[in-house]
Amino acid sequence: MQFYPIHEITDPAKVETLAASMMESGWVGAPIVVWGDYLLTGMHRYAAAQRAGVAIETIELDEVFAVSYIA
Repeated sequence: MQFYPIHEITDPAKVETLAASMMESGWVGAPIVVWGDYLLTGMHRYAAAQRAGVAIETIELDEVFAVSYIA
């Protein structure tokens, strides 16, 4: 799925470092928070994962704020 970042990449070197790490170890860490088609976090990780050919792990914003109640 294609996502639209809310801001541009500000550190291309960070993307390269992350991509190299992802090529070696895959996706590591928290999923990227998305709202529909928009990336709310992880613009650099998203770009790095695309460059590395790694599956991008996401979580919808409403899931972040979902509350479970124990009866």
